[in-house]
Amino acid sequence: MPNGQGSNATGGVKTDYSNVSPRIGLAYEVKPDTVIRAGYGISYMPANSLNSGGYTNAPFSFNVACGDTNSPINSPTACVAPLGGTSGSWYMAGGLPIPSADMSLVTNSANYINEGTIFSMDPSIKNMYLQQFSLNVEKDFFHGNVATISYVGNRGSRIPELIPINQQAYAGGAYPLSTLPGVIIDDRESVGSSSYDALQASVERRLKSGLAYDVNYTWSHGLTDVTGIGEGNAATSCIGQCHVDNGSGQSVNYNSFYQYDQGNSDLDTRHRIALSMTYDLPFGKTVTGPAAYAVKGWTVNSIYYAQTGNPNTIASSVNPSGLPVGERPNQVAGTSGFHKSISEWYDVTQFTLPGTNLLGNAHRNSVFGPGTQALSFSVFKYIPIYESVKLQFRAEAFNTFNTPSFSQPGGTVSFDANGVGQIGNGAGAITSTPASASPRQLQLALKLIF
Repeated sequence: MPNGQGSNATGGVKTDYSNVSPRIGLAYEVKPDTVIRAGYGISYMPANSLNSGGYTNAPFSFNVACGDTNSPINSPTACVAPLGGTSGSWYMAGGLPIPSADMSLVTNSANYINEGTIFSMDPSIKNMYLQQFSLNVEKDFFHGNVATISYVGNRGSRIPELIPINQQAYAGGAYPLSTLPGVIIDDRESVGSSSYDALQASVERRLKSGLAYDVNYTWSHGLTDVTGIGEGNAATSCIGQCHVDNGSGQSVNYNSFYQYDQGNSDLDTRHRIALSMTYDLPFGKTVTGPAAYAVKGWTVNSIYYAQTGNPNTIASSVNPSGLPVGERPNQVAGTSGFHKSISEWYDVTQFTLPGTNLLGNAHRNSVFGPGTQALSFSVFKYIPIYESVKLQFRAEAFNTFNTPSFSQPGGTVSFDANGVGQIGNGAGAITSTPASASPRQLQLALKLIF
């Protein structure tokens, strides 16, 4: 069937021969205790042409629903021979149904109207690539302690997105494909971009005199115009020269999603600190006899981390833009004296209703959710049994202080009669914890080492 439509081995998509992946690295010893390192590389990720591309349209993709019309299956449509048996039940021996394709769908544009979303693939789509680079300085001090400070960054280019190429730029504007007014066409294109910049600092002590530790801190900022993590995400509400509210009900033009959706990345974590430590307690080294079993061989370990929260995009409960999109509100100065709490994590009054036929000016991912932290602690005791055989006793406490982690606050704002954001319907409220959140766990264990 694809051959009958004039397709080819690559599904009509041109082969991308531009995937050159250089790697460059260098290290320079300034002094015996000081080293500078740097690196640069490019990595590619092939686009998935079967996901959200032309192959998701008929006749490549189709649905069949049939089965036994009697209880308990109660299918409304009976399967017919050779698929169907008694009461229309499915016979696996009949195989899969042959698709029935209306070839006029690809020759007469009028047949696309009211047919739902159509997917297409840019014939010149290219594989996305990531440029990664770093520069760090390491210095040893006190013979075994290493301090490192680094700049780490990357730039993502040609990130695949689904672009609604037949969407109006503003209410009342012309449809780009004039013969298909109102038809949604999501075209998979390699047009997204991203950036990440980070300052990393760490101090590490290699095991010496029974003590080892690692302390590191990261400040980072991720930006992108891609509206979701992964492939196949629909682009934004803004295509072409879009009309955006300037905060006062007046229209300003934005250069498509390149400008309108530029904002913090979904995984943007500004600050993170992590510490780990292990220490072989020194006391009892000279003790002998039965008392040695009680006082010798103790080790304490600890891991702690704390990080700021990830960002969240605020949505408007009503859509005055006149476009078939998820509307964002305006973001203006909020109420003075606002105090953050679980019931109102952000000031909802800083968000207002956009003007008629305008998109809100709130940036994507403009509000940061709650951070998280946890301390885990353990005590090990080694009990010698015979030569190299020993028994390890472990007492471990994960999330020792039972510190809670919270989900993102409600991100859909409703408005009062004056168009100002108001508390209610969950706006700004944190009502749950994430599935990944772990309460305090205590664990005792014995381990035989030989």
